[in-house]
Amino acid sequence: MNRYRKHALRLCAGTVITASLLSFPFASPGQASAAKAAAAVTPVPVAISKGIQNVTRLIPELRNGSVVYDGPVDGPGVSGDRVSFIMAGNKDGEPQDQAIFDSQSGNLLVLELKPSGASTHQTGLLTEEVVRSRAAAFLYGLHPFGKSYEARDVTRQDGTRQGGISEDGTFTVRFVRKHNQVTLNDSYDCFVTVDASGRIIGFRTFNGALYEPIDHKEMPAPQRVLSMPTAHQRFAESKPLELMYMLPDQAAPVSGAEARQPQARLVYAVKGGIVEGPHTGSAIDAFTGKRLEVPQAKPQMVSAAGKGSYAALKTETVVKAFAKEIARADVDKWPLSVLTKDMENGEQHRFYIWGMFNKDVADQEKPYHLGNFPDDAKGENRYHLLVEVEAKTGKLISMKQNDGTSPRKKTDKSRDLKSAVSLIEKLLPAGTQQFRVFDAGNEERSIWLADPVVAGLPVAKSGQTAEEGAYVVEVNPLDGSIRELRTEPYDQVKFPERTKAISEQAALNALLQAYPLELMYVKQQAKPEDKPEWKLVYDLSFRQSRADCFCGPDLRVDTTVYVDALTGKVIVDE
Repeated sequence: MNRYRKHALRLCAGTVITASLLSFPFASPGQASAAKAAAAVTPVPVAISKGIQNVTRLIPELRNGSVVYDGPVDGPGVSGDRVSFIMAGNKDGEPQDQAIFDSQSGNLLVLELKPSGASTHQTGLLTEEVVRSRAAAFLYGLHPFGKSYEARDVTRQDGTRQGGISEDGTFTVRFVRKHNQVTLNDSYDCFVTVDASGRIIGFRTFNGALYEPIDHKEMPAPQRVLSMPTAHQRFAESKPLELMYMLPDQAAPVSGAEARQPQARLVYAVKGGIVEGPHTGSAIDAFTGKRLEVPQAKPQMVSAAGKGSYAALKTETVVKAFAKEIARADVDKWPLSVLTKDMENGEQHRFYIWGMFNKDVADQEKPYHLGNFPDDAKGENRYHLLVEVEAKTGKLISMKQNDGTSPRKKTDKSRDLKSAVSLIEKLLPAGTQQFRVFDAGNEERSIWLADPVVAGLPVAKSGQTAEEGAYVVEVNPLDGSIRELRTEPYDQVKFPERTKAISEQAALNALLQAYPLELMYVKQQAKPEDKPEWKLVYDLSFRQSRADCFCGPDLRVDTTVYVDALTGKVIVDE
C-alpha cells in the first residue's frame, strides 16, 4: 500500500471511534499498547464507517481485530480514505490488511488482505468455476449494481503483479459491466482476488464505476446496428492503421551492434491508439459506420535545411560560440563550471554551466539549482545557462537558460516556430530533412516538438509520451529567443526498407483475427461534470480481453497492440 500517497497528516493511530456505528476491540495486549501510543483518537467519518460495516459483513473474520483510520490518500487510479485492519495474532501491531473507501459515499474502492497462508497445492481444489462464483458473490454483495458485471478471465498469480496483488497461489477474476447483453467499454474494470483457500483477499475498482448507476433510457438499444460483415467493411474503409518506424527506447542500456546502430522496427500502429479514452481511435459508430474521432494535435510537415553549424560541440570553444548565440550576449562575463556525468545508458555527458550560484552549491549540484541566485546577484548577473553534450561525439543533449522568471505573453506562433526550426537546422548536418512538428504549448507558452520523417514515414520512439520528441524547443514568448532545448536525434538508426512491408490489408486482417470487432457501449464525456452520452460502437475486442489497467501518460504513438510490418505478427506490448 506504500504506492498510495497520503495528502493529510495521520489522523488516528489507535482504536477507531466510528461515530457510534462501529467499534472493534483490540485483540491482544500488544495491539492495545500500540493503540495507547497514539496522541489522539479521531472518529471515523460516518460514510467510511458504513463502508467498513459492509466489508466486515462480507468478510466476517475482519471483525476479529481492530481498525486504524489512516485518513485521505491519493494513489494511482484511486483516491479516498484508507483504513487498516490489525488482526488477532499480529504481535507487532503493524497493519497487514488495508482498504480504501470513497470519501463521500463510503463505497469500497480497494481491498488488500494478506493471503491465508494455505499451501499452493490447495489451489488444485479451486476450480475456475469456484473462483468465479466466490468472486461474483463478493462483488454482488458490495452493491446491487455489481449484478450488472460479468466475470471474464481468471488469472493465476505466480509471483507476477496483476490486479493489485502479487502473491503466489492466488487468482484474480476480471469483471466487465454489461447492459442489454452488450459490454460497457469502461477504461477500468473490477478485479476480485481469491487466495489458495478460497478466501477473498483483494478488490479493486479504479474509478468507482461499479457504483455508478446507469439510466437505461439513455442507452441506445442494440437493434438495427450494422451487421458484423458490414462493420468489418466500414472498419477497413476507415483506414485504421498507420505504417511507421518505431525506435527502441534509447534510455535503456544496450551493447554490441545495437549500441553502435540501433535498429528501427517497421510497424502498423492503430491510429488514435488502443488505450486512449473510452474506445480505440479506430472505433466506428455501430449505426452509421463512421469513425469516432479521437481529438489529437495535428502536426505540421516542415522541411529543415541542415546547416551543421553546431552538429558537434566537441570543444569548449565551439560550445562557447553556441552559448553566445543562445544567450545573445558574451558569456565570458559569467563564471563557467564544467563537469561530467556517467549516464545509465553507458554514455558520458559533459555539462557547461554559466552563471553565479550560492557558495554552498557544489558544481555537481548546479544543474538542479538553475534560477536560484545569490542575494547579491543583480541585473544581468541573475542569469544561468546550461549546455549538455555527449562527451564523445559532441552531440547536443539539452540547453536551458534561466533568469529566474517564467515569462507569459500571448505568443506569436509563426515567429516562434521559425525560431525553433532555425535552431534545429543549425544542429542538423547538411541536407534537407522532413519533420512532423507539434504545437505542445498554449496561448502564453510556445513549445514545439519535432519528430523526423524517414522515407515518407513518421518516426517515433517506443514509450515516447505526447510531451516528448526528437527535438523539444521552448521559445520565449517575449522576444522569440530559445529558453530550453532537449534533443534525442536518431541520426545513427538503421531503418528497414518500407518496400518490404506487408500490405495494409494484410496487417488489418492479422489484427482482426487476433482481436475481432465487438459490439460495445462507450461513454463519451468531455468533462467529468458533463452528462455522459452512451454510444454503441464496433471496436477492437482487445479492450475487453485484457486483464489490465489502462492508465498512464498519453503516448505519442500507442503501441500497446501493433502489427510487425515485416512479419505480419500481432504484438501486444503492455
